[in-house]
Amino acid sequence: IPSFCLQGTQADMILGLVMGFVFGVIMLFWIWERGIPRRQKLGILCGIGANLMMGMVRLQARTRAKIGAGHNLPGDTGAGTHHIPLISGGNKGTGFASNVEGGRDNSSE
Repeated sequence: IPSFCLQGTQADMILGLVMGFVFGVIMLFWIWERGIPRRQKLGILCGIGANLMMGMVRLQARTRAKIGAGHNLPGDTGAGTHHIPLISGGNKGTGFASNVEGGRDNSSE
């Protein structure tokens, strides 16, 4: 068998790239097949890498959208943000500004 047959063609590379991108990590099992050309295996690995990169970009975009909407994320320390307590009536004894009406402190009632 000539060595160029074992290497594969550019079409094998593109086919592997598409298969790796569409099917993702499942295609790792396909790499150990002996009848698959080397370029197709390389394309599968590149497609899996592209799939993972797109997933990370999508996750980062969702995270940034949540931060922009004001959601608190796990591990968020809140550094650089200002938290203002909600003002509502009936918070007796909490010491918030909602307990002060007209200069009089109602927390002692």
